[in-house]
Amino acid sequence: MPEPEKSWGLKFNPSPSYERLKRDQRPQGSPEWLNPHQISLWQEQGLVVWNSTEKRLERLSGREALDLLEKLVSKDSWKADGISITRQVHRIQIPVPSRGRRKKTEPEATAGASETKTERAYEEIIHLPLEAGSELLDLLQQNTQRLTKMAEQEKKRRDEAFRQVFDLLFKSHREKEETGFNFKARAFEWECRSEGHWISHHQQVEGSVQSDKSPIFWSAQAQYRGSVGKFNHFVDLQQAVDWVEKEMVDLASQPPPEPEPYCLPDDQWEAARVRLRQQLISDPFWIETAALEQAQKIWNQSTILRQFKDKKISRARYGYQEVETGFTVFLGECEDPANPWGRMSTRQEYLDDRALRGSICYSLDVNGFRDYLGLTVRASSDEDTLRSMHEDRARSKYLPAEVRLESRVWLAQQEPIER
Repeated sequence: MPEPEKSWGLKFNPSPSYERLKRDQRPQGSPEWLNPHQISLWQEQGLVVWNSTEKRLERLSGREALDLLEKLVSKDSWKADGISITRQVHRIQIPVPSRGRRKKTEPEATAGASETKTERAYEEIIHLPLEAGSELLDLLQQNTQRLTKMAEQEKKRRDEAFRQVFDLLFKSHREKEETGFNFKARAFEWECRSEGHWISHHQQVEGSVQSDKSPIFWSAQAQYRGSVGKFNHFVDLQQAVDWVEKEMVDLASQPPPEPEPYCLPDDQWEAARVRLRQQLISDPFWIETAALEQAQKIWNQSTILRQFKDKKISRARYGYQEVETGFTVFLGECEDPANPWGRMSTRQEYLDDRALRGSICYSLDVNGFRDYLGLTVRASSDEDTLRSMHEDRARSKYLPAEVRLESRVWLAQQEPIER
């Protein structure tokens, strides 16, 4: 005799598996009693479990499936009572006032009785018989790695959703604050450059407030045109405008500063690099020796030398680049004496420089990185310099994974929200 059909079932979807279904058609292998909502759950990513007796089907996320696995491993109660799969819910209790008139003999309702109450609780969403335990446990253990990745992706999407919600809330607040602020009533004339960006002038000093650089703060700045000025951040627009107007008056009462050059003088640049080299971090590097033969072969097979003799090109060189370090080793070259190649760094000089750069970026030393590049604040602002360091950290092969992730998150948070 054929075995009786099981009253329960489970399956794992490593990715969504949506099918084109006609009306009254159900996915292959699914129970016959599924309703449209359950058909949708059947095809979603995650662990799908069902109980045919109760005609209930649920999909568990990666995090929920991992929590269930921990529960099955750490507790034995399911071996006697079956498997109770729960989900955390928020219960809200709203009191309904009586519509009838209160009798004189009835006491008045207390203030606390009319308050809305909320609580968190775990509620059973589906129950499986104890014979499902071994199969469920095996399925979860076989897919632990996939479930872990799913849980990480779910957390990332959840965090990003929260970030966007908070950004939208802050942006809405900023827009409302800006709309209600009367710039025309100020002692200085203010001009709107764009949404959330206002500027004012007093003699040769320019002041500005803007909200696009941070979802939380108003960025305030006062400076002589073309030079470094003063910066500050405020939660309140009123405070930001007051500060800018005061700083404009203070700066205008002082002699204009000498224009700052874009780059440091050579002697200062070299002195800064010597000082920064003390932060050097040694990293392991390696070289693929087979690259020498490959580079020589490509050079021999090319027509570069012939084109150089025909004066179609003025100079050329060949070599190989190390995969791990990015250092380029040149094996040969040809050049016009009127247009020679410059001096190349040695491998040790290159590695020292890369390690120095990595050390500074690791520490997020804005002034140190600017000195390393030989630039001034006029050429590279604090914001631009900080972004460059985070970009270097995010691409690094040698910094810890958590450091690279921190910079990737920081860079993602600076991107505007697309609508």
